[in-house]
Amino acid sequence: MRQYRGRRLDNGEWAEGYYIKLGSHHLIADKTTDWDNAGEPGVIEIEGLIEVDPATVGQSTGKLDKNGVEIYGGCTLRDGSFHDDETLWEGVVFWHKDDACWYVKSQEGIKALAIYAPSQECEVIGDFHDNPELIQENPNG
Repeated sequence: MRQYRGRRLDNGEWAEGYYIKLGSHHLIADKTTDWDNAGEPGVIEIEGLIEVDPATVGQSTGKLDKNGVEIYGGCTLRDGSFHDDETLWEGVVFWHKDDACWYVKSQEGIKALAIYAPSQECEVIGDFHDNPELIQENPNG
């Protein structure tokens, strides 16, 4: 199972782990989450879940950038390997439901993520929340 990330509601930092939606709560279970059997069949006590902003939740693509940083839906990428040295493209990673494929949306258009990553020049430089000028709407929604 691929992991997810989302911005914590308590401090704005990224949390990575398993994504859980419980009622109106959007949670990440990270490495510190404690899962215990409560003693009753089918009942589990969970401690240490992190509440996150649902608008920031993104799934891992399973790919890494040139620095070994995991690429998630919503990440902003920069790559210069397909252009001359003076031109870098920047785009946002999103999941295309109909094609069941990760894409990168830039001002130049939309391309499959597989074309760009892993590239020796592809680099995560932020998140679409940090660079909203690259897109007009949330790429995950």
